[in-house]
Amino acid sequence: MKRINNGNRGIYSILIIAAILITGIMIGLNILQQMALDGNSGDDGENQSYDKHIAMIVRDSSDVFWQSVYEAAKATALEQGIYIENFGMELNQEYSTEELVEMAIAARVDGIILEADSSERMTELINEADSLDVPIPVITIGSDAAESQRKGFVSANDYALGRTYGSQVLKMLSERGQKVVVLLPSDNENPKPNLVYSGISEVLGSSSLDLKLSAKFTGENDEFGAEEQIRNLLLSEEERPDAVICLSAVDTISTYQSIIDYNLVGKVKIIGTYTSTEIIEGIRKGSIYSTIAVNAEEMGSKAAEGMCDYLINDHVSAYLPVQSEVVSLDNAENYIEEGTLP
Repeated sequence: MKRINNGNRGIYSILIIAAILITGIMIGLNILQQMALDGNSGDDGENQSYDKHIAMIVRDSSDVFWQSVYEAAKATALEQGIYIENFGMELNQEYSTEELVEMAIAARVDGIILEADSSERMTELINEADSLDVPIPVITIGSDAAESQRKGFVSANDYALGRTYGSQVLKMLSERGQKVVVLLPSDNENPKPNLVYSGISEVLGSSSLDLKLSAKFTGENDEFGAEEQIRNLLLSEEERPDAVICLSAVDTISTYQSIIDYNLVGKVKIIGTYTSTEIIEGIRKGSIYSTIAVNAEEMGSKAAEGMCDYLINDHVSAYLPVQSEVVSLDNAENYIEEGTLP
């Protein structure tokens, strides 16, 4: 009999261990999926069963805006007997958006609602989901992967949104040559064309104020890294802008807190995004000039409705628009009186 040497035995052991680990991961994912379908995920403490299991994946699920989007999506889908999971929220380890999409595909969820980007890898993953024997439909939300096989896109009109930001800047600033910085919540290593920034640039470029517009990437998944970037921007007298446009709720709150901490109220003006209690407080105190509120509840509901329509009727509109509103000192009190703050 041919004897197996120690080297081969070691290789065989590694292969066996790898096979066991892969099998364990697949079993775990299937168990998680089944728990969600049976209603035992612990979200509401109810023991219900669901016809379909949808994964919602966004870059920062802790952001108050995306939390509101998710809650609205989940509530809307439950009316159709469909469960939407805030996919990856309960995991102890942080994963990239691409890794979470890979896990959702491996778990064979029934659909994916995704804050996408235009990267080649993201397009590949969406197309992979669509090409399975039992396809997994993907609806993008907030930001798109336009070249992919996604079924629909839910968002405000980014270009129009940018023009709204630009108009707010012109109302806020009056001196020539002032510096305006747009904080883009995207990764430096993979910046994508930003239609919001384009809209801002066009409006400011047509002004006689000769404003100096620039962009700064604050990072997708590292809140502390974003805070550091904002702090460095504001503490540098050479770089410090006269106005900051924040395109995420996280950056809005971080910038607002920073100008208070560094005694820059009145020196640096802020136009923000979203309407949390803290942001409205900043507007009332005059630390934030205004904020653009994309309707988070409408966004979540439309994403869920679109996914339900596709799963039930095999059709969904390619673009599902969401409304936005400028919130300033003139109407900030309305949000408090109406109880619409998260």
